[in-house]
Amino acid sequence: MSGEPQHQAIDDTSPAIQYSGSWTAASPADLDGFGNGNGRVLNGTAMKTVVDGSFKLRFNGTAVAVYGSMNTTTLDGTVTPSWTCLVDGLGIVNQPVVNLLNNKILCNGSDLSADREHELSVNIKTSGQPFIFDYVLYVPSPTQRTVAGPSVVVFTDADKSNVTFSGTWNQFKGGTATHGTGAQMIFNFAGGSSVELWGKLPDDSTGETRGTYALDGGSTVAFTIPASGTSVQDHQSFFHTPRFPAGSTGGNTPHQIIVTYEGTMETSALILDQFNVYFDSQPDRPSTSVVTSISSSAVPTRSSSPIPNPSPKANAGTIAGAVVGTLVAAGFLAIAALLICRRRRRTRVTTKQEAQLQQYTPFRETGFVYPPAASSEPSLASASMPLTPHRRNAAASRGPSSTGSGSASGSGGGSGSGTGSRAYPTSSRGSPWTSFSGQPFSQLEIPQPQSKFAEAQPAEVQRVNSVVRQHEDSGIRVVPSVVSTPSFSILLAGGRPKVWVSEGYGLMEADQKRQYVDPLIQ
Repeated sequence: MSGEPQHQAIDDTSPAIQYSGSWTAASPADLDGFGNGNGRVLNGTAMKTVVDGSFKLRFNGTAVAVYGSMNTTTLDGTVTPSWTCLVDGLGIVNQPVVNLLNNKILCNGSDLSADREHELSVNIKTSGQPFIFDYVLYVPSPTQRTVAGPSVVVFTDADKSNVTFSGTWNQFKGGTATHGTGAQMIFNFAGGSSVELWGKLPDDSTGETRGTYALDGGSTVAFTIPASGTSVQDHQSFFHTPRFPAGSTGGNTPHQIIVTYEGTMETSALILDQFNVYFDSQPDRPSTSVVTSISSSAVPTRSSSPIPNPSPKANAGTIAGAVVGTLVAAGFLAIAALLICRRRRRTRVTTKQEAQLQQYTPFRETGFVYPPAASSEPSLASASMPLTPHRRNAAASRGPSSTGSGSASGSGGGSGSGTGSRAYPTSSRGSPWTSFSGQPFSQLEIPQPQSKFAEAQPAEVQRVNSVVRQHEDSGIRVVPSVVSTPSFSILLAGGRPKVWVSEGYGLMEADQKRQYVDPLIQ
């Protein structure tokens, strides 16, 4: 043939199909109930099973479909039999079958890899109802191997290298038609032992007419174009030639057939669907029937169009599954490695911090020291620490506690060691402290101002500080100690307390300072 095939069908009788279970040839009686609305089965044969079974086919192609004669819905609504189609182990799409017709797509798939062989598997559960298989149609890849047995190769009418027209022809969805008397179609092909023309009957209720064909310049042979009815009928066999003469059935022997329409506008149109060229055997191509479709658009049968209703990508799905699995495994390994590294790092940091605490390493930003905890010392929660004033020089001893009964660890206004909420400074570094969190100013007991400290300047102030120690029950304890550090202070200005940090933090106004008081820092 001058063109490359776009579809090829493997018939049910091909030895390339491997059956499992109990299969028998379908008889005419098995197919009588399917009517003629969708034509007859390919090559007049089909395989039937009434028990669970399966079949397999290996092929090289990029799309595949399984055809059969089926009615899966019974009068009570039961759907039976059922089937599952797989390509390389991955499922492809099942198509619903609700009418008693031949040439029905049972399942199909597309977008298969063109560079390797695929395996089609069909598994059937009959539930006692017959399952009838006709043929497998696929789009062959350039590297397809020879397949023994009858098959069909489909050309679209876009491939004008095999089919040419003369006279008046019209292309429409599903075929190419003519009502013009004397219009011809010339089909060129190579090899084969016989050729069959499949066409369509329209739904315009016109009368019967005729046409002729001539093979390889021989005498013309008439054929009948039946009267059309009230519905379109597909896959109608218009003629099937006798077997070619001996010596003309070789795989590379060129052939030409000319089809002529002899009807009129008042009779049925000649609508060309496809040519089936049957092969007995040949060394360089499959034993096959070659189908050249004259259809201009998609039809879900042996036609010029690609197989409809694409299914999930079988081969691409295999690759995608492998990639996803690899990524998931790599992700788990990465997470495990990250957790191990974080645990080791946490162990190293904890060990380092413990060593620093044992060495009394100072915390330089605040000047506080963290010595080892002593269980015999009271915790901050139970300590009653008087608020103490600042001194003008670092050598001064701790002054007397202020008057009043306030305690930093108390509940605000009460004396002693109450259990109320503690006061916390709520300012950021570099800005004046303006309030405590947890306890309002109105509940704080602050010592009365003493004139001795009324004119103190921030730059001259030294504080009697409290050393914070870690304790195993509360985590912090307070021990009196004199430390020259930046201090947190409270300013009473006009009876309203203000808090700031002295020494290097630059937060105070001299004319407002009346007394400095140490807050407890937790």
